[in-house]
Amino acid sequence: MTKLRKLLGHSDSIITMQRTSTDHVDKINYRMRIMGMANDWSFNFTRRDKIGFYLENWVTANPRAFFYILLVTSLFLVAVLGLLWCLFADTDSEKGMATTFWTSAFFTFQIMTIGGHEKHIEGVGSILVYIFMIVLGITIFAILIGMITESFQVYMSRLSEGRTNAVLSDHTLILGWNETTARCVVQIARLRNLFREQNKPLKKKFLWWTRCPPSTPVAVAPIVIFADTVSKAAVHAAISEAFKDSGICPDSNRLGADIICRIGNPTHPQDLRRVGAKRARSILVMMTDVDAEESELASGKVNQGATLRTVLALRAVFMGDEQATKGGEDKRVIVQLAGPSRAIEVIDLGDGVDDNPILQPVELTNFMNSILFGCLAQPGLGYAMLDLLGF
Repeated sequence: MTKLRKLLGHSDSIITMQRTSTDHVDKINYRMRIMGMANDWSFNFTRRDKIGFYLENWVTANPRAFFYILLVTSLFLVAVLGLLWCLFADTDSEKGMATTFWTSAFFTFQIMTIGGHEKHIEGVGSILVYIFMIVLGITIFAILIGMITESFQVYMSRLSEGRTNAVLSDHTLILGWNETTARCVVQIARLRNLFREQNKPLKKKFLWWTRCPPSTPVAVAPIVIFADTVSKAAVHAAISEAFKDSGICPDSNRLGADIICRIGNPTHPQDLRRVGAKRARSILVMMTDVDAEESELASGKVNQGATLRTVLALRAVFMGDEQATKGGEDKRVIVQLAGPSRAIEVIDLGDGVDDNPILQPVELTNFMNSILFGCLAQPGLGYAMLDLLGF
């Protein structure tokens, strides 16, 4: 009896499992039928799916596809509604000037665009067509206004975020952002103010040949700050605060005119072309904050990684264009380093004026040590350096 019960128990379990599996298969088949799938695991695409597929691809490939769709739809509706108006407009007062198909289409276009009012309309068909034209005209123009508004908002958003190109030449380009970038901009602003003070007399404004030449191209060139770790608003706020603390008038160094901010990745050659890295006269690489973050993530195994990628991207821009950098150009690339880097020192960007290398890495520790030891050896040199480099 015990064995018989066990056998019966096993048979009941098998029957239960079979029922469960059968119910599960039925549920899968039902869901497949709901999703439009056949039993052989193939899709039965409807015409609507195909139209949606090709329409989505076309819209993705053509940014102005929505305008084309709206234009074609509008012309089609004008033609159809103009034909219907010819059919339903019986009396002379209803037809008015719409005596032919083309005049009816023109009449329909006026109704759809300006919503003209016509008092002499009779007949149910004419009234319905007239109302339908007004509703469709309002709808189409509402869609058009919405599309234009959205395009304008996207364009203004690009302007406010600093995503547009910098169409400049012989400018000063600062790649990256760290705590010393605002101080560097302050020093350049003071240099620009000094140049303007030298040429401030009215005589030098009109007699240009009597003007004092700038001591460096940085004194007259606009500044472009290019980084992706901060927003454009944050850069403007930091520079404004630095100008306020340093007593620099913002009218003489205007944000957006003399000091321009653009957002992008300094390690990408394509982004560097957006800000005219090839046309820049002076380039300052300040990627030390990103270097520190990457070094911390890599447990100290990667040092100056972002700076190295930025310099290599500059080399790709300089050497990869059709007009490669030639020797003797008045160009300089200053690289701010938080530590020694043999990989950056061996990179060659060409030679500048007097056969000096364009790339000039500056290690902050060695630079500061040389200043400190020089100030200790020569009394009074510390005050002079403080006056020159003070922020």
